[in-house]
Amino acid sequence: MRRDGLPWDRRAPARQFGGDESRRRLALLRGSAPARWTCLLLLAAGAGAAEPAGWALTDQGTVAAAGATAAWSAAVATQLPGEVASWIDQGLVSAAGDVLRGSVEGLAAGSLRLRSDLAGDLALPAERVALVVLAPLPLATAQAEAQSASPGLLLANGSRTAGTVTAIDERTVAVDTGRRVLAIPRERVVAARLASSNARAAGTWVRLANGDRLVGTLAATATGAVTVEGLCGRRELPPGWLRAGGGGGERRLFLEAVPPAAASYLSVAGEAPTGAADRAADGGWVVAGGLRGERALAWRCGQEATWELDGGWQRLVALVALEDGPGAAVFRVDGDGRTLFTSQAQGARQPARPLAVPLAGVRRLRLAVLAPVEGASAGARAVWLYPTVVK
Repeated sequence: MRRDGLPWDRRAPARQFGGDESRRRLALLRGSAPARWTCLLLLAAGAGAAEPAGWALTDQGTVAAAGATAAWSAAVATQLPGEVASWIDQGLVSAAGDVLRGSVEGLAAGSLRLRSDLAGDLALPAERVALVVLAPLPLATAQAEAQSASPGLLLANGSRTAGTVTAIDERTVAVDTGRRVLAIPRERVVAARLASSNARAAGTWVRLANGDRLVGTLAATATGAVTVEGLCGRRELPPGWLRAGGGGGERRLFLEAVPPAAASYLSVAGEAPTGAADRAADGGWVVAGGLRGERALAWRCGQEATWELDGGWQRLVALVALEDGPGAAVFRVDGDGRTLFTSQAQGARQPARPLAVPLAGVRRLRLAVLAPVEGASAGARAVWLYPTVVK
């Protein structure tokens, strides 16, 4: 059983979710699924559902109530209640950060054909597609793979093949390694990375309950729906479909999107010493303090990172919390060598706390996670949810 409630078999061919299956998933999104699928409904709220309550992290670092008709671009992040799919069986991640589930029909002559659950048949230039997903992956992992610096293939056995992906059909995936063109059986390929991604760049986005993520220009309608103008053209989304979103633009910079100028990441047994993780250990969403974060820095005690700024940012805003587990941690913010903020010890079962730290004139910003008592260490990762500097 997949983590989003739908069955899958890793041994089955990658195209097992095409055709009728795509139409069934679209029926789920529209609230008109066949009776035998109703027990699997993730999208319990349909177009006529009452507007749910939620929360929004503002530019001032406060948490405000938000509903499905919220001005998504006006908040750093907005989340609404309700389940959201955590896996993608087939589909794509665009260079701009869109995520579309659907049946991958093929890649030829620089064009990718996708039968999208949401938007129907699409033909997209390969340079607009960062990652093609051909076998089940956690959504958070798929988005992280789209940020990879090198084009090529992620294989089912965990290995990678570097090169330019030139074609995908029902049987094979072709990749040019620079020495020769390899034709690899499609069932052996989990994902193919095509183009460079600017998905971490600022942009307004919404996440749907089925896991799709749309980036573009958003507007609320008189009926309470939200329209998105972007990769799929203009789409109108009923309030019951929405689960999360956020605004970008020149006034906001998401720190997890920017490589730090300096970092001290401690190696932890079984983990790579990256520190800048925005996914859980199992590859799924980061969940801390009762909140799910699609942008996060998840660190261990003793880890820190420093970013170089231009002095024009007004404040740092974020939510801080711990993933489930034992221990506690202290969050600290330094600017130009001065301590600007130190949190109280945060425990793993405490709710996430918002913070707003003034940064006027700061050019060197340092975030650190410390043990509350020297020598102690939290068993759970300390998480900065949506760490953002704003003007």
